[in-house]
Amino acid sequence: MILFNNSKKTERTEDEKKDQIMDIKQIESDISEFYNKSERMREFTLEAFEAFSELEEFISSNKNTKEYRNLIKTFFEENGKYSFRLKVFLGEIEKTIKKLSLDEVSGLQIKKLCYHHLTNLIIKRENIEKSNSSNINGIEAYRYGGDEFVVVIDRNIGVEVVFIDLMYLNYFNEIGGHRGGDQTIYASSKIIEGTVNEFKNKAIKTKDIIDKIASNFNNFKFDSNFNILNKLFFHIDIGYSNDGELIEIEEKFQKELENNNIENRSPLTIEEKREILVELADIRSDYQKKASKIFFLMKLYKESENNSMAKNIFDGYASFTKKINNIKAIILKVIESSDNEDIQFKKISEEAEKMIIKINKIMISEKTNQRGKLLYEVVLSQAIKNLSKKKPEIDINNIINKWGID
Repeated sequence: MILFNNSKKTERTEDEKKDQIMDIKQIESDISEFYNKSERMREFTLEAFEAFSELEEFISSNKNTKEYRNLIKTFFEENGKYSFRLKVFLGEIEKTIKKLSLDEVSGLQIKKLCYHHLTNLIIKRENIEKSNSSNINGIEAYRYGGDEFVVVIDRNIGVEVVFIDLMYLNYFNEIGGHRGGDQTIYASSKIIEGTVNEFKNKAIKTKDIIDKIASNFNNFKFDSNFNILNKLFFHIDIGYSNDGELIEIEEKFQKELENNNIENRSPLTIEEKREILVELADIRSDYQKKASKIFFLMKLYKESENNSMAKNIFDGYASFTKKINNIKAIILKVIESSDNEDIQFKKISEEAEKMIIKINKIMISEKTNQRGKLLYEVVLSQAIKNLSKKKPEIDINNIINKWGID
């Protein structure tokens, strides 16, 4: 977790700021140290496993029960040292993980802490009068899931949530192995950490923070050991919400409760408000992910007609896209409808919005509580109403050229 409190700002040069945002050498050093230790752990476990496998094979081909007992006793006596070494080593790994700034951002266990912090901020906001200032009091960044991150911004005017989703992490795993995927997550954490740290204690629009995060992702380069990952499309999709939206949702929700004769018409709880803020940002991020993914694949598909490299790249990404046949059908329909890229993206946006509504309608239908169903109908409506339908900047020729580099 990162918590940026109000503290006196120290002036830094542009170079120092740049180093703080993206310390590539520190990333390389931390990851190398972590994986060197991981190699040691694998060696220890492999030795113990091989010894036990030999014992198991011998036992399966012999019938002497007494001899089994002696062999098992000998095995544990001889290999007990490995158990001790493994315990010591796991302790060292745990210390390393705690030390890495990766897990200051992204320990999965702090998803609960994210909710706790967001709840406290909402309570605080309800107990004080909001002043007309956009000054950032604090920013907290969390790794929310496998490839998802949340940034919680506390301002005088209210609380804001930014939900960040990393595209094609499974492809990074495939190309660079799980070590490559781990480095992708680690790099993402460092980029988000460095960027939000730059904006603490400032009066700046959230859009500018989001644009800066996206820019730092676009400009990131992996170290030489994982140079192959630089060929991949390293892209994020971002959704946004703020607690000002809760007022509008509350009003609509109360009308829905009344129209459906629901007896329990109590106001939204703090926990419900917290869930709503995350849900709004998540839905919008998911929309961006679907729209940008279809747009990206469409551009590759159009290039693939005359470029074999583009076709190979398209096939690679398509193989890691769920329901690719549906996506291809959308791509063909959009291409046939117009040659204008802005019009094409508008149609892609419409299709992505339909997908989001369909998925969330299914989720709503699975809720057993009528109050819960009505609430999330309103939340979905609010999320769709304020979707940011901005066309992503994707340079397909640049991606094709990168893939051509050995």
